[in-house]
This record gives sequence, structure tokens and C-alpha cells, in this order.
Amino acid sequence: ANDSRVQKDISSIANAGEAYAATHNGNYATTAQGIGTLVTSGDLKVSPTAPGGYSTYAYSGTAASFTIQGQLKSKKYTGYGLFRYNSTTGRACAWNGSACQP
Repeated sequence: ANDSRVQKDISSIANAGEAYAATHNGNYATTAQGIGTLVTSGDLKVSPTAPGGYSTYAYSGTAASFTIQGQLKSKKYTGYGLFRYNSTTGRACAWNGSACQP
């Protein structure tokens, strides 16, 4: 259940990041601006928090691209301990640090 919540939260943040860029001349919120900027802009209703016992969601961005990731713990994700969205590919997936889960 918690992994599903992480995936939902990451997807919501990803959608908000894309919506933000659509209204800011294609520029994404930067790491310094963070997820809070997506809330302030109205593109994200609230800043989601990771489930208890999970790592804090990690947002990293420049005006040109961003990633957002959260921890996964289910055995089905063994070797792929993160759920990550990358604006460059427009794809979210279970991530092992260098590749998506096949």
C-alpha cells in the first residue's frame, strides 16, 4: 500500500511540474525552488510527504528538466528501490540508480 502511495505522489508531483512548465515558458521549478513552488503556483494542491519509514521525496531540477523520486520497499522492486520521474523522458518507473525496471 505504501509503495502505491509513493507512486501516486510522485506522479502527482510530476504532473504538477509539467503543468508549471507549461505556464512558465517551458521552464521547470529548480531544485532551489522545490516542490513548494508547485504548491504556491497552484499546480499542486499540497506537498505530499513520504509514508512513515520511507525516505523523503527528492526533487532535483533546472529550468530545462527535473526529476522526482521516492523510495520503494516491496519485494517486487528488489534491486529497484526508487520510483522516479524524469521530465527529459516523460517517464516514471522503478529505478535502480541507472535504469528503469524492465
